[in-house]
Amino acid sequence: MAVFEKIVDMNWYIAASLFFLITNQCSFGGCVPVSEVQRRCIKSVETAQHLANKFYDGEYLTYKIYDGEPEKCFLYFPDVYWNDGRSQTLKYAIDSCNDWGTEFLFSCTLTTPKDKAKIQEYLHNEIYRDYYNLWVGCSKTDTSSEPAGWVWQTPFPLGSTVPATTIPWQPKNGSIPQQPDNNGGNANQCVYAGGVGIQDENADDFMPMISEILCECVDRPRNSSCSIQGVDQYARPRSNFHYFKAHHDVQNCALKCEQETDFICKAFVWKGPKSDCYLYGQVDTPVVKQSGSEWILIDLDCVTSASCQWPDSPKKINPVTVESRMIEKKAKSRDHCLTLCLLGKRQPPCRAYAFSANPAHRQKNCYLFPALKPEKITAAAAGDFTLSQNSCH
Repeated sequence: MAVFEKIVDMNWYIAASLFFLITNQCSFGGCVPVSEVQRRCIKSVETAQHLANKFYDGEYLTYKIYDGEPEKCFLYFPDVYWNDGRSQTLKYAIDSCNDWGTEFLFSCTLTTPKDKAKIQEYLHNEIYRDYYNLWVGCSKTDTSSEPAGWVWQTPFPLGSTVPATTIPWQPKNGSIPQQPDNNGGNANQCVYAGGVGIQDENADDFMPMISEILCECVDRPRNSSCSIQGVDQYARPRSNFHYFKAHHDVQNCALKCEQETDFICKAFVWKGPKSDCYLYGQVDTPVVKQSGSEWILIDLDCVTSASCQWPDSPKKINPVTVESRMIEKKAKSRDHCLTLCLLGKRQPPCRAYAFSANPAHRQKNCYLFPALKPEKITAAAAGDFTLSQNSCH
């Protein structure tokens, strides 16, 4: 069976993003993906490599695929003896699988080898190594009896489980009693610690022994309703500007998204053939709609939150009397003032803007604010500026 393994450079503490540095290691044949999931594994790694070379250094993550389970890719993070032991906890491993899945459009759990033949297959294909100490995706929900009460993790929906009808238990030190022996009533988690079986251990007690994280990932179902009509083309639905690219006069924006290599494209905005095309990474901010807009947001991950409107305050204000930080701008129009707000240049982010068409203010006719509490708007002096505030903030 073919094995694919890529080591990537990653920093887990920069904006919850993955950044990688890659080397290749193959055995038992060539590095040949045999499914779309595995091809996406490779593309994700190669894309992340490009980002790593541009931005950050960090620890090592490993991608593995083999043709015995074409529906899966495996994500392996070695040497977790850092971060004061927090990286060895069961919660950290489960959260890592979830985060990786979100980043690469997979659903990921801890590994779930349900018989000894599968463990032997993993060992043969270097998915497992005999020296690994890993959390495994089965846990104890009822510690009052053995062997009942164990459950396996499942990829859908997130956090779900099914009863464990079989678990390939490892004989404890080759002696009786075999596992599960409930560790004196304290065992609550499955681990792999070498051999061709699974041990039952207490998660708190075994945590210092954990040396790696290994997740199995499968494709997750896509919602077919992933488009929003009438969006503001300048309102970026991704907060990190590293994950953005604009193309002009594009015939097929979906193809541009698929071919993007500087980041993993997960959404795009356009209005049809021969229009501009805006590519984004993971959508993580509310979508802004604009009256009369012909632009459409296509969200490949279907995570788009409810759209945000910019309702006008019934009170016309003098913006300089608002007790808040503000930025003064010269705008060509009200829409231009909104665009300046949406560009995201100010900190904290712009959540309200005030605009006046009165020529007397043409040099400073646009004021940008963070989110404003109602009492601050009420306290502001009357004027001839229309105040509009993001309904999601």
